[in-house]
Amino acid sequence: MFKEAPQVKQMVNVVLDDGHPFAGSYPCIVKEITAKALVLIAPVDKGEAVPINVGDEITVNYWLGTKLYTFRSEVVAVNQEYQQTITVAWPRKIEHLQRRNFLRVQAEIPVAFALVGGDDIYHASTLNISGGGVLVKSPIQLKVNDELDIQLTIPGKGVIDTVGRVVRCEESKDSGRQFFLVGIDFTVINERDRERIIGYVFERERYLNKRRLL
Repeated sequence: MFKEAPQVKQMVNVVLDDGHPFAGSYPCIVKEITAKALVLIAPVDKGEAVPINVGDEITVNYWLGTKLYTFRSEVVAVNQEYQQTITVAWPRKIEHLQRRNFLRVQAEIPVAFALVGGDDIYHASTLNISGGGVLVKSPIQLKVNDELDIQLTIPGKGVIDTVGRVVRCEESKDSGRQFFLVGIDFTVINERDRERIIGYVFERERYLNKRRLL
């Protein structure tokens, strides 16, 4: 077993590849951990267990503290009891994903921000979001390394307050109207809030996959 293994009762995300009839990302709970395998409560979609079969290759993503881990492996058993479970063999290795590798999806989310220590509050929307940061369509120009107090209103997840650092700012226009594309990395964020964002990102990815918009 790996020291980076998830914990019993922890939430993980199971990703089914594009070739799977139910391709997408699904939250699951770890039910049991053994020396040879990870037992997960099967993912559910619209009240029904998602059909996953022995031999299916899946990706498992999860957090331990502030680090995001991932691995690919094979489903070796499916238990059809009242609470259906899937058993996934341990892989040869588990990878630690760097912040730059956070899954990012297109999403327009209301955002309010202000320069740290400043009084003016600006309202904008995101163009994409990940567990590591956002790309914002800003009404004002900002400088690289500016620190921002940020408030995001995540659909279905509530309001999240965080602090971010500007990593890029590019001028752009749409129908003759000027705005700025501002890339922001989260620098201070509650990890529970980050998990809420990642949960939204996986749900959004699944929604877009179903409509072939990715």
